[in-house]
Parts: sequence; structure tokens; C-alpha cells
Amino acid sequence: MTMSSDRRDYAGYFATMDRQATLDVVRWALQRRPDVSDGCRDNLNEAISTRVPINGFRGEKAPDAPVEVLIIPVSNAARTDGFVANAIFGVWWESQGELRDIVSDALIQYADEHELADEQTKLTPDEMKRHSEAAASVVLENHPEVKRDDARLMAFLVFNQADIHRHEQELEEALTEQAIVDEAMGDGELQLSPEGAELFDSILKQLEGLPADAPDWDAPLIRLMRLMDELRARKLMERDTAATIGERVDAMIDAHIDIFTYFEWDPGERLPNRSGPWKDVVALGDCLDEVDSLISEYIAVREQGKTYSEEVERSPQRMKVQENLLAALENLEHIADVPVQANPDPGDQNDGNLTEGDTPSQTNESAESLETVEEHRRDAENAKANLQETQIKLAETEQSRESVIHERDSLRVENDGLRATLFERSAEVKSLREAVRGSPAVDNADAAPPDFVDVAAVLDFVDGRWPEGLRVVLNSSSDRKLIFDRPNQLYAALEWLATTYRSSKMGDLSVPDFKVSLAEACGWDYVPRQSEVTMGKYRSDYETTDNGIKFRLEPHIGRGVGGGSDQIRVAFAWDAERQLVVVGYVGRHQTTGQS
Repeated sequence: MTMSSDRRDYAGYFATMDRQATLDVVRWALQRRPDVSDGCRDNLNEAISTRVPINGFRGEKAPDAPVEVLIIPVSNAARTDGFVANAIFGVWWESQGELRDIVSDALIQYADEHELADEQTKLTPDEMKRHSEAAASVVLENHPEVKRDDARLMAFLVFNQADIHRHEQELEEALTEQAIVDEAMGDGELQLSPEGAELFDSILKQLEGLPADAPDWDAPLIRLMRLMDELRARKLMERDTAATIGERVDAMIDAHIDIFTYFEWDPGERLPNRSGPWKDVVALGDCLDEVDSLISEYIAVREQGKTYSEEVERSPQRMKVQENLLAALENLEHIADVPVQANPDPGDQNDGNLTEGDTPSQTNESAESLETVEEHRRDAENAKANLQETQIKLAETEQSRESVIHERDSLRVENDGLRATLFERSAEVKSLREAVRGSPAVDNADAAPPDFVDVAAVLDFVDGRWPEGLRVVLNSSSDRKLIFDRPNQLYAALEWLATTYRSSKMGDLSVPDFKVSLAEACGWDYVPRQSEVTMGKYRSDYETTDNGIKFRLEPHIGRGVGGGSDQIRVAFAWDAERQLVVVGYVGRHQTTGQS
């Protein structure tokens, strides 16, 4: 896929995506690099090696870092760097052939129904996103197995891809229009307004007044012609840009009138000059981009969190986005309120003296108007500077937070490794003690456990092994086929529950610290309780039933983080009446508000 980053804000779209969605897209792209074309793969590797700093991997070695190491820094870079976002979307696009066909067919149907087939080149970025969202809904109606985030992203990319294929046609039409204008100028048949004719006639009379041998004749005339060509090109660009800006303003207001109403920001009152002309069209366009981006950020955080912890995290984000959005809207008011000032007629200048028809009050009003315009301009520049400073601080805070999260995950991995080492050393000590005593590790009545190949084998083996100490009654959320790379540790953990833990609960054995005891037995971690809110909300994960009796699975044991093959959780309950342990959940991780 070839995507032109100078015509599209791919980094901006990336920044509007949900955090988990961005991580999923980046992970998919990194893992699918071997499956795409050489050019697409090279683009992503080049983006990583030249634009994404990776700890422990420099330069050309950066793309070879493990995927889990690359995900977070590449995702952060794609939010601000269009080259990185372009490369990620390129691999994602090329490796999603089936989804691309589904979305393309849906977009054809959607474009026909909404009469967009001949108008996509005129869509503003905001309209593009809105139509992409609507088209994604069409896909989900016919294909419920497709994820909403995937459908929305593919619709956005398909819309943009169609726009790229029309670029050559746009260039050809522009060149044709320019040729027509050049031909008309060559024939001297352009029609001028009365004001334009008077202006050019005045310039021509001044040039005719110069003598033929004047030293400042040829060079200034040639320079004047060049400057006129440059001025004309600039004015044409400003005219076309102004027309697009007006459409963007109207589209933005129509699409987000509910948000403007919530902020008590009346577009009719705040933006009386919505059709131009404006003094600085470029600055107005940049301001619209800023407002549109902040609106997307606000939409992502304006809904109240589904849980208390989610709302605690989302609330400060919402407040910060609201402050930035209000500042950007104020900046938009000032920039859009400054009209083009008419050039004064040189003949009307009188060095401050009143002419016939002028009054002192009219002169004072003109001076006050100019002062007001200048004050608005200064306010707009200050607001924009403050907004940029706030955005820089937010980016630095986000980067620091990601670094802390990465360091925390690294420490967890290191801690798991230390626990595994402790378990191995404990096993060696146990073997030495048994050798010294001259007694076997287990009674002859219990056969030694085999070298297990997977979780299912462990669960089958322990079924009935300790009938008076352990019952395995898994709930519907469990996964007997879980891929876990250390099944022997699972057996050791279940043996600890059936023996050490049970004996302690019965009062036959004193165990001062279950965490230390379990770590010595198998290197795992012991967690005595779960969140009451979480257990109540996701009952299928935290309850099981044995012989008609329902048990709450409050304590759990396990190891590993990040969702890899080294992660597992075992949740259980103590049956005080039968004096045994009831294991009700075995899987990767029980559902929480953050999962």
C-alpha cells in the first residue's frame, strides 16, 4: 500500500484511536512483517531504526528487538510521527486482505446510497472520519465477527486510498485549467472588475510616462512581471484554500453541534464570519485542525468510566482535554474574526488631516478598530503559544508514564525469574535433605508424578489424587487447554494447596506466611483476596459450583504478566465443612475492569 503522508494526517488519526486499539494494531503489524511485500516491510523497519529509540537496541538492530519490547515505543511514536504511523498502517493494510475486501464492498454500497461516488475528493478530514465510522457500522451489521476498531480503521484507509487514486486526475484537471487561463492572458481577453481595471490602468500610465532611455526601465519591468506572476499564484491558492476552509467550518459545526451546545459555545454568535474573507487563511486552517483533533480526543473521554477505577483515570484526562478545547475555540474566534483589510487609496492619504466629509469621531473609530484587531491578534498568538506549551507537557507526562509502566513490567518479569530460581534451589535443598535422611520424597502409596506436557495433563492427573484434600471443579470461564510453558509448576502449586495450605487451614501445620511458603514450593505468588466490586460484576469468573454448593473464588495463586505463555492464574475456595480446597478457575487471568 502506498500512502501519502503529506496529504493525510495519519499520526493524527492514530492519536484518536483507543489506547488498546493502537497497541493491537502495532502488535499485528510487527508480527506480520514477514508476510508482506519487501517494500512494505522495509518501510516499517526503516521507521523503527531511524525514528523510534529502543532501549538496548540501536540503529539497524532496533527492528530485530522482541515484539513486546517494540510495541509501546512504536505506538507512542506513531501518535506524533506521520512516517511511523504511515508504515504501521501500510503493513496492517497489506496483511488484512480479507477484511479489506469486506470493507471495500461495504464502502461501495455506502457511497452509492449516500451519493458520494463523485464527491470524495471534496470531503474534509472531519467528513472523511464521519463517513468512515458510518461505513464501519454497515460492515458490522453484515459481519458481526469483525472488531469495530478494525472495521473503522480499514474504512478510513480505504477512503484515503480511493482519494490517492484520484490524485493524478486532479492534477490533470488543474493543469488544464491553468492552460486555459494562460491562453486567455496571452490574448489579453481577461475581464477585469472596474476597480481592477482602474488599478492596472494607473500602473500602465506610470510606466508609459518613463522615457525610453530611463536606467530603471527593463530590469524593474521584468521584476514586476515576475512578482505579478507570484502574486497571482498566491492569490489563487488563498482563494481555493478559503473556499475549503468555509466548507470545513460548516462541516465541523454540523457534525459536532451537540458538543458546542454542551460548552455553551454558539457558532452563530462566536463565528459570525464563517464564509470569509479572512486575513490569515493558513493560520485559520491550522486552528481548525487543532479544534478537530481536540474534539476527537474529547469524544474518546467524555463518557463516564464503567468502573470507579476507570473513571478515576479518565476524569483528569477529560478535564485537561476540555481546557485545551475551550482555549482552541477561543483562538478560533479571534482568527476567524479578523477580516481582510482593504488597501487604502494612495490619493486618500492626508498625513492625519481631515478631508471633506470626514469627522473626528469617524477617524477615532477607525483607529480604535485597528487597535482592537491588533489586540485580538496578540490574544490569539498568546492562546496558541499556551496551547502548544500544554500539549508539550502532556506529551512529556504520557512518555514518563509509559516509561514507568515499562519499568514496572520489566521488574515483574525479573521477579518471576527470581521466584523460579528460588523454586529450583528449594527443590535441590529438599532432595539433599531426603538423601541425608535416607527416605524417599513420596510415600510408596502415591506414585511419583510424571513430566507433564500441558495443563490438561496436570488436571487429569490430579483428578482424585487427593480425594480428601482437593477438588477440581472448573467454571465456564476456565481454560483446560491453556498454553502454559511450565506445567510441572502447576502440579507443584496444586500439591501445595492439597497438603501445606489444607494442613494450615485445619490447624495441623503452622505456616506463618503463605506467600513465602508457596514461593519455596513452586515459585508462584499468593493473593488472599479479590476486589468485591470485580467479583460481583464478573460472577462467572469468580464463582463455581460443587454438588449444588456455590463457592466464591476469592484467593488465587499464579505467576507471569502480559498475557504470554508464562502467565497463569488458579482461583480456589476453602470448604470448611468438608475440610478441603475447591479449585474453580484455571486460566490466563480472571476478568477485571482493566481487562
